[in-house]
Amino acid sequence: GTGDYSIDETSVTFKQYEERLGEIGVFLKSRNFLVFQGDVESIARKTPKQLVELLEQISTSAELREPYEEALKRKEEAEAETISCYNKQKSFKSERRMLKDQKEEADRFHNLLDQKAKTQSNLYLWLLYHIHQDTEEKETAAGELHEELATHTAKEQEAGRDLKDAKKKASAARRETASAEKKRVQLAAEEQKLEPSIIKTTQEIKNLTTK
Repeated sequence: GTGDYSIDETSVTFKQYEERLGEIGVFLKSRNFLVFQGDVESIARKTPKQLVELLEQISTSAELREPYEEALKRKEEAEAETISCYNKQKSFKSERRMLKDQKEEADRFHNLLDQKAKTQSNLYLWLLYHIHQDTEEKETAAGELHEELATHTAKEQEAGRDLKDAKKKASAARRETASAEKKRVQLAAEEQKLEPSIIKTTQEIKNLTTK
């Protein structure tokens, strides 16, 4: 049937009555304040799991099971997310360390390339300097040889002219000698021709002076 409920002599509904009992820790649904017939025997036959469920029902924690399991699920998800984030952070740190090592290695490689380029540049400059020096020395030596050749050529040309003049003079001297020899022969012949007449004339003059 229908029951009447009152609190402090004030008539209330069953819901209000149940809520007031709940405020003092008496929960009708969990039957935590009354022991009904057969409850002791029923409790004695329950398994440990069923006893836990009964205690949860009596303490009203069963009503919080769903929120608890939801909170536990969120907690586990949060822990899993935290572990995932930690692993990601650890992985990021490892990758960052690896990238840092790679960057340092790349920097060392580029520094070595720069040093190699500078060394090659210095080597090329040194080679160009010595090639320039060698070229200047060879040009100077070539200029000196050219001047010496020009001097010897001039001397050779002068000697050639002197030789030509000497040949001309020798030829003229030979001609003069030949002409003089020819003149001497002519004079000797004429002297031989005149000698008898000279002797005759000399004898005639001698004879006239003796008379």
